[in-house]
Amino acid sequence: MLRVARQPAYIYYMRAFVPTLVKVAALLLAGWLLGSCCHRHEDQATADRTVLMYMSANNDLYYDALRDIRSVLSSCDRSVLGKKGQLLVFFSGPTDRSPGGQRLLRINPSKDLKKQLADTVLLNAYSFDNPLDPAAMQQVMDDAVRLAPASHYGLIMWSHSTGWLPKNLEMTTGDARRAFRADELRTKWFGAEPKKSNGNEFNHMDFSELAEVMEPYGWEFLIGDACLCSSVELGYELRHAAGYLVGSPTEVLTEGFPYKRILPLLYSKNSPLEISQSVAACFIDFFQNDYYFNGHLCPYATIAVTDLSEMEALAAATQPLMAKMKKDSLSIQGVQVYDGRANTMFFDFDSFVRENLADPDSDPDYQRFKTQLQKAVPYSGHTDYFYSTASGSGRTIRVDDYCGLATYVPRKVSKDELIGKCNEAWPATAWAQAIGY
Repeated sequence: MLRVARQPAYIYYMRAFVPTLVKVAALLLAGWLLGSCCHRHEDQATADRTVLMYMSANNDLYYDALRDIRSVLSSCDRSVLGKKGQLLVFFSGPTDRSPGGQRLLRINPSKDLKKQLADTVLLNAYSFDNPLDPAAMQQVMDDAVRLAPASHYGLIMWSHSTGWLPKNLEMTTGDARRAFRADELRTKWFGAEPKKSNGNEFNHMDFSELAEVMEPYGWEFLIGDACLCSSVELGYELRHAAGYLVGSPTEVLTEGFPYKRILPLLYSKNSPLEISQSVAACFIDFFQNDYYFNGHLCPYATIAVTDLSEMEALAAATQPLMAKMKKDSLSIQGVQVYDGRANTMFFDFDSFVRENLADPDSDPDYQRFKTQLQKAVPYSGHTDYFYSTASGSGRTIRVDDYCGLATYVPRKVSKDELIGKCNEAWPATAWAQAIGY
């Protein structure tokens, strides 16, 4: 029961604070997407690799989505995609904006980026009531592989996310909701599409639903350009849906992945693992050295590559350790936190395991677990701090202990309704059942 979350109320105030310059850039991009450069579909030969970006941007991330599309159009030429690479974008935006609505686009590489941007080719237009409904997403993916057939496929999921939480729950409630100022950093949460019956309520998608939709297509890698996409719960749910997962166990700043830098990596001749590792390393390098906000360097990022084929073995290695733990009194004292909420929702997986074993260093089961964890996470990276808005205000949190995978820890916390509901929901996750909780 992995999840895409309802967004906190503060994010809907952001439109009032978006700088005018960004809006002007959006209008220019709208003309590019909807003007003469948006051609109709023509049949394509089988590609070496097709990458699909699934952008759920009918929410406060709308202008961030336009910025990323602009980045793609300004950096995509044939040297990036190679002779037989294809890039598709499913874009869902507000119907009262231009560009808006729901459309599947192919990016046609520019012949000369100094003179013109890449073109967009309209493959299909949609009118889903909810593009996060499994049937709707399946139709988009069916269309993508039919209209851009390839020998290899990659997927980027772009939106909000709160990890494994069931889609009827949200991390920030009540007084924690607030309007962020334009001079404050924001983070991404996967999927938030307004309900037609009530524009103040949003549809979301459980990651269990996403996994079921993804399974038939043979995605070699999945990049989660959203918050909290690297966890044992989510990785186990996606174990049959893709080869590798590239995601963050913490919140992701709205700048997200640097597409100008990662696009060439996605179409290299390297293996899916090498591609995933290079994308993850590029992500960390960008935030460590090159992301400035309001004139200040913001080195706040975490990332991991999960080999999803190793998740069942990781669950098996966790089982004997879970049997040794006191399930009714699991300790979180000293465990590395992955969010800034007062009652933390996400913890470092290895840090949690060590905290709840009597003597992990001399425990052979823990040593076998550690070996398997390294197989399951072939790459992990982080800056010294990450940034979290889960408490309703932004704060930086130091990373002292890091394995790259988050986990939830059931525990008794008085007067925290969300923890209570998560305590009820978590044992039903596929991961919790697999480890014998």
